[in-house]
Order: sequence, then structure tokens, then C-alpha cells
Amino acid sequence: MLVRLVILALFSFFVMRIPETFLKLGYFNLTKINITENSKMLQTELTSLANNLYNKNNFDIDYEGLKNILENDIRIKEATVEEIGLGEININVQEKNFLYYAIIKKEVYLVDENGDLFGYINEKKKESVPLIVANTREEVTEVVSLLNKIIERPLFHHISQSYKKLNEEYIIVLRDGTKIKTNLDVDPNKYKILEVLYSEMKKNKKIEYIDLRFDDYIIKYMGDE
Repeated sequence: MLVRLVILALFSFFVMRIPETFLKLGYFNLTKINITENSKMLQTELTSLANNLYNKNNFDIDYEGLKNILENDIRIKEATVEEIGLGEININVQEKNFLYYAIIKKEVYLVDENGDLFGYINEKKKESVPLIVANTREEVTEVVSLLNKIIERPLFHHISQSYKKLNEEYIIVLRDGTKIKTNLDVDPNKYKILEVLYSEMKKNKKIEYIDLRFDDYIIKYMGDE
């Protein structure tokens, strides 16, 4: 009886050890790591990540944890990590899009739709987007919340830059030099009427500014007293 118990115990021990030993075989090591096309912004980090993962055992890697680490990077909008076969994984990274540039103390940053600064101008291909001139990150967030109100309007594509002038006054400068005086309380619908006014009025004379902060639209032409 004792012999049978010993044999059974030994058999159970080896049965339990087989998966552990088997799964540690080099057969399960990562030898192919596919990463979405490296951008200039993330190239260094993604290359380093691939090097660190290479030849590690597939069962020793926390893929969900890896996904969370990637998505905690302020430059990344979304990330997925997929096992597609023995020794092979796909890492897909979607970078944030930038909608604005922001200049603060001579540094020019990339800014997303939430007003977050997530990189520098030289880390992405240059595009024709509005420039926000600010003294602080908080000012950038405020101006973004203003510009986001008209981001779907044709007017948005005519914006050259924008900045906060006073506590309750913001300036939007169009590409032809026209200034729009506004604030965070202006009804988004006023920008629809502004587009029509601007399109018609600029045919007659160069506009210096249009003020939206009051009930009426105040328009001042260049050279007017």
C-alpha cells in the first residue's frame, strides 16, 4: 500500500512539473514582434520595447499590463497587443492627432483636442493648423475649449492663431489678418452668422476686427476712426 502511495505521489509530482517545464521551453519564446510603422515621435521607445521583449517567454509576459503601459503614454491614443501565433505578437499603436500648435516661452508644442500638450513641433510632420500663443498650459486649455466650438465650421480653416488677451477677451486671428474678439460665453451659433458677415463685408473693405461679445456684431474696418 505504501509503495502504491509513493508511486502515485511521484506520478502526480511529474505530471505537475511537465506543464511548467514544457512551457519554459525556448519554443515559446518571442522571436517575431510586429509593431505598427514607427513614427518619428515613438521610434526610440518602440524599438527599445521590441528589443526588451525579444526572446522572452510568451507565458511570462503580462500583455494586458503592457497595453496599459502603452496607453498611459500621453502621446498614444490607443494601443493593442495581440498574440497571433507561437513566438509572434502584434503591437498596434495609434498616436494622438494634433489639432493645434501652442507656443509657450519660445517652445512650440503639439496640442490635442483636449488641450493636452503631448510633444514638440519637430516630432511630427508640419501641418497648417491654428497656432495658440499662451503664457501657461492653462491658457492653452482655455483657448482650445473656445476653438473647439467652431472646429466643424468652415471658419476654423481660416484661423491663423489665437490667444487670450484679457481675463474675458480672446482673439482669433484669421489668415488675412482680421481679428475676431470673443469670449468663452459666446453662443456657437453666432459664429455661423459671423461667417456670412465676414464673407460679404470683406468684399468691400479690409476688416480690422469683428467683436462678438455683445448683442450686436461690432465691425471695424481698417482706417476707420
